[in-house]
Amino acid sequence: MKYVGKYSPWGQIDHSESPSEGVHFVSTPGHGGIKLEASVNKLVPETLRTKGGWYEEDCEYAIAVCALPYKFSLTNVKYAVKSMRRWYPEEWEYLKALRKYNKIVSK
Repeated sequence: MKYVGKYSPWGQIDHSESPSEGVHFVSTPGHGGIKLEASVNKLVPETLRTKGGWYEEDCEYAIAVCALPYKFSLTNVKYAVKSMRRWYPEEWEYLKALRKYNKIVSK
């Protein structure tokens, strides 16, 4: 796994975990979130992707998790879906429609 660095948009990183390749949970004394390495961040649909691959822990994390559920635990996905439905309902519907489209096209 790659080194995340010392700093995040929320300050100096004091802890980080990597649940899967290219994904890092980071925390600072006051906040935290998810850092997706560039190769993973490009898998998030462009309209939902953050520049730099940083997704804050309160709401934006749900975008990363729901866009790439195979990179996260079932528990992470369960809570992310709830957050997406509440904070990003249109984006949630977009992700669902995109998944249905991709299933049809890949047949």
